[in-house]
Amino acid sequence: MAKKWITRVLVLLIVGFIMFKTKALFDDIADGTYAHEILTYENVYGQSGSGGKAESKKNNSSTSTASSSSASSETSADVSASEPEVTYEPSEKTGDDFYIDLGHYVVWESGEYSKDNGEKADNKRRLRYPELIQIECPKYLIQLSDGYKLRICEYNEAKEFIRSVSLEDGDSFLPTKDGEFFSVSIIKKEGEKSMSLGQWSAAFGKGIEVIICTEKWVDYSASDLGDLITGSTRAIRSQSLSDLLLTGRDSELASALWAYQIDSGIYSLNGEELNNGNPTYYVSSSEGDDNNSGLNPENPKKKLDGFSGMSNVNILLKCGDTFKVSKEIKLGSNCIYAAYGDGERPVLDYYRDLDVTFSPSDGIDNVWEADLSSLEIANGAGNKNNCNIGQLLIDGTVNWKRYVWSSKEKYNPKYIRNRGNGAWAVDWITSKLYLYSETDPNNFEIKYAPPVTALDAKKIKNTVIKGIEVTGAGCHGLNMEDCEKITVSSCYIHDIGGSVHTQSGMRYGNALQVWNSGKDIVVCNNFASWIFDTCFTNQGSEKTAENEHIHFRDNIGAHFYWGIETWGDGYSSNPFNDVTYTDNVLYDNIDLTNPTTPMQAGKNTRPLGTKDKEYVSYRTGYKYHQMSSINVSNSGTGQITKVENNIVWNSNRFLVLAANSRKEEIFSALKNNLLYADNALENACLFRYTNNGEKIYLNKIDDLDSSNKWSIHYVNTSYDNSEELAQLDGKLNKIAGK
Repeated sequence: MAKKWITRVLVLLIVGFIMFKTKALFDDIADGTYAHEILTYENVYGQSGSGGKAESKKNNSSTSTASSSSASSETSADVSASEPEVTYEPSEKTGDDFYIDLGHYVVWESGEYSKDNGEKADNKRRLRYPELIQIECPKYLIQLSDGYKLRICEYNEAKEFIRSVSLEDGDSFLPTKDGEFFSVSIIKKEGEKSMSLGQWSAAFGKGIEVIICTEKWVDYSASDLGDLITGSTRAIRSQSLSDLLLTGRDSELASALWAYQIDSGIYSLNGEELNNGNPTYYVSSSEGDDNNSGLNPENPKKKLDGFSGMSNVNILLKCGDTFKVSKEIKLGSNCIYAAYGDGERPVLDYYRDLDVTFSPSDGIDNVWEADLSSLEIANGAGNKNNCNIGQLLIDGTVNWKRYVWSSKEKYNPKYIRNRGNGAWAVDWITSKLYLYSETDPNNFEIKYAPPVTALDAKKIKNTVIKGIEVTGAGCHGLNMEDCEKITVSSCYIHDIGGSVHTQSGMRYGNALQVWNSGKDIVVCNNFASWIFDTCFTNQGSEKTAENEHIHFRDNIGAHFYWGIETWGDGYSSNPFNDVTYTDNVLYDNIDLTNPTTPMQAGKNTRPLGTKDKEYVSYRTGYKYHQMSSINVSNSGTGQITKVENNIVWNSNRFLVLAANSRKEEIFSALKNNLLYADNALENACLFRYTNNGEKIYLNKIDDLDSSNKWSIHYVNTSYDNSEELAQLDGKLNKIAGK
């Protein structure tokens, strides 16, 4: 009996051994062990291919070659065990100039490129770079944070899939002979199941390095670039700056300021400044190509939009170029945004073509209507942003005459019938634009200012913005919200604002604004003109906001509703520290929607010399508002907010509106300013001061304001203002560096 069982066991062991060896044999056949020729990437390239480590990064090529020699397809684990490894001829490309930094969440979208066919595929755990990248170089180095890998898919000239490879930090991507494009997906190596879009955003927020570049840029230094700015060649230099300002020649004044600031070194751009560890991208709308690397002036990128939201980059815009911007640009931390080259400042133009057809509005003479629902500004019926146009640009002239109402009922176009030629309105319910025009508006070239902030900086730090012109945004020019260590200089910001801010119909739009908290912010040597609301301001709504070391100095504001508006610490429970507005020039304080009608007021706050029916404002609710060149309301003491050594030149209402919430005996926040007005109306009160709830209107020097110089000249009187003009010239020359 025992022998019988022993015999059965031996038979089973023999059968198992034979089966094991047979399986091994077939496995060897399947993986190519017994093939006549073993095809590997090294047979063709003589080195580890798409998985080879970059020696400039790792300096351990022998180890990395051994570990990644089979990476000619996705990975050795992804290759079917029944197929031999495919070989490819190496690329014949000779380029050496490529650098792309993908370490910014905003450049990615949800999904991946399939390793099997290279097509876009849904995968909520992974991210992909939206566009294919053109291949110009024979080798691309990968710099990638630990814990992540990239999948690169390669495509031929017809954008047909060739192969996919999996790469990690220090690897190289070596294109094939037929490769013309590649795509990029990023994958978390461990814990991928937890990677929602929110988790990816948080991970990038903490910092993920994703750089694809050629060897040229591994150890690049910008310090040897030298000067990158040569300045404006068309500027008027023979005429005084005050003449240009007082005669309304804003574009010529902006050009002269730019030229003088470059000559004097107020504006400069050189390699040492750019040698901050960031890649520097050159962008030119006239000479650029988005297939270029953008890493030198000879190969600039074309569009600016793709850099929105990026941190740790330098973005240089070519002088003389105009960039048609389709959406607001979100600024990043540790960045430089500046102008390079020769000519006028580069322009960010936010105006969009109003591509609609007008037809006569039924039964109402000279009122035309157009459907805006196909434009991207239409965000749905009832939405307060629906068709929220800030301005119209009609044949090159800005039209601010938007009539706004707060009713939820359907708009009646008869409302603008009596408001004069050029009046217009938008029905938020029907998405229709109504325009009062005595001629067919289809013969006009019409553009509109969209409801966007041109440059939006939120919770960023260590960033410089300089030498840029901005126009045509319906909200703000530059908004700095909860920012730290920001410098804004030598910019020209004009024709800003007019969009509706609240359901009540209030319109708004500031040129340069610090909102809520701010620390170590300098705004200097800028020019802001034709601003719907305020040129220079710090304000907010956050009760815990902290403001310290914020300085607006040596700026020019012209044609505005408020020049300087500082709310002091009225909105925050935290005392401000070292907030100053000094050595600025403010000219032509007006209602932009009706700039030619005088609004100077008497003690009853009504405009002097103008009957109600003669004055029409399109500000909605601001007909008799507290318009002023300087508005210091709810301010703390002069130790907290200082408004000093500024020149205020002419106003349609108040030169100064001041509110003394801390009940000082002398308003110490306002010192040593020149407050000038000519052709003032008799009985005009050009200074309104609130103390202990009492409104005090001043039309002559008073002890309350003895620290400032008042120079008021009434209509039909002769006067000598040569001293004031000399002071104005001196201030403007200082701003220009002349």
